[in-house]
Amino acid sequence: MDPEVLKKAQKGDEEAFAQIVSEHQNLVYTVALRILANPDDALDAAQDVFLRVWKSLPKFQGRSEFTTWLYRITANICLDYIKKRKRERRAPFSWPDEQEERFPESVTIDEEMDRIEVKDRLEEILEKMNPIYRSVLVLRDIYGFSYEEISRMLKISLQATKIRIYRARLDFKSKFHQFQGETEKEGD
Repeated sequence: MDPEVLKKAQKGDEEAFAQIVSEHQNLVYTVALRILANPDDALDAAQDVFLRVWKSLPKFQGRSEFTTWLYRITANICLDYIKKRKRERRAPFSWPDEQEERFPESVTIDEEMDRIEVKDRLEEILEKMNPIYRSVLVLRDIYGFSYEEISRMLKISLQATKIRIYRARLDFKSKFHQFQGETEKEGD
């Protein structure tokens, strides 16, 4: 991100802030969607993220990367949504199309169908996970944030972060093996 744009936005320049939103809105929405597993909630959360960023931007001191600060706000808002939301059943979500996908000529229909099936399985497993575990798993294993960055984003200790990620991975593996067992029974 251009430091000059950030400085202007911190001083209240709406055009500079619009540039920041434009540059980060897709990633904020994608993170929110993967944590919340609901497109409508993710869209609302993304809007709330940028409202909070606008209000808090003058206080941003640059002790961390802007993106780390932005993801921390995103994760916290998503966790707030999860706390507010009762255990009502939501419609299944789908990953956003980050770029319009085109089939390379070398990919067969069978290969693409297998890829879609795996992606669908992973979505189902993530959707069934505890939202707190799902959020750390998404931040660590999908977006590649370090343990330290996740710790700062979620405002929890490094040890708590490591424990949550460890438990999230165990939960994911357990659900994956359970899902595989159900699939094998269906194939019999």
